[in-house]
Amino acid sequence: MDGDRSQGKSFPPRPPKPGQQEKRGRQSRPRKDAGKPEAPSEKRNRDDHDDLPPPPKRQVSMIMGGLMDNDDSISAIKEYERKAVTAQHYPYIHKGIPTISFMDKNASELDIPHLDPLVVTLQVHDYDIAKVLIDTGSTVNLIFLETLDRKGVEQGSIKPTSRPLTGFTAEHVYSCGTVRLPVYVGGILKLLKFIVMDKPAIYNAILGTPWLHEMKAVVSTFH
Repeated sequence: MDGDRSQGKSFPPRPPKPGQQEKRGRQSRPRKDAGKPEAPSEKRNRDDHDDLPPPPKRQVSMIMGGLMDNDDSISAIKEYERKAVTAQHYPYIHKGIPTISFMDKNASELDIPHLDPLVVTLQVHDYDIAKVLIDTGSTVNLIFLETLDRKGVEQGSIKPTSRPLTGFTAEHVYSCGTVRLPVYVGGILKLLKFIVMDKPAIYNAILGTPWLHEMKAVVSTFH
């Protein structure tokens, strides 16, 4: 019995080592922001992804305009596609193109906000033609027959060709010919090919991407 009592005898707990006592003291120290509620992690994640677009369900494609040489045959389209794919696989860095930038002072004389299109006055041949629309969505350069008549261009200089042009509503209109005219901008002369339209319009001419790419120009409708 005495031996059993000695085995069941309780001993005081062993004192902790100095390093362990200091560690426990640091863990039991209250945090300064313990009283502040912590934002749910789900809300933070949702706020971080508010500006991200949803994944697309399908793709809507569109083909606009034609080829630059007006050859819309199957072989010409395949050749154009082959060149486009080759340019993607073997990109060419064009040298000599300066950096173009727009600053706030370029819009200092404008009433902002505005919805004005980019309409300019350009010298075409020996005439200053006003109300020329710069249209980045047009794949052709257009000039209207009434403009040529007022400019005094002879009908013999217009090459009669009929070409369908398609608008964003898929409505077709046909041209009455083509004409080449010199256009002077910023001391640079470019001989441009215009599609002639015999239709009433609020502009005298429309310069599209062929002229913009020929000039290596960048437009800003805001500035």
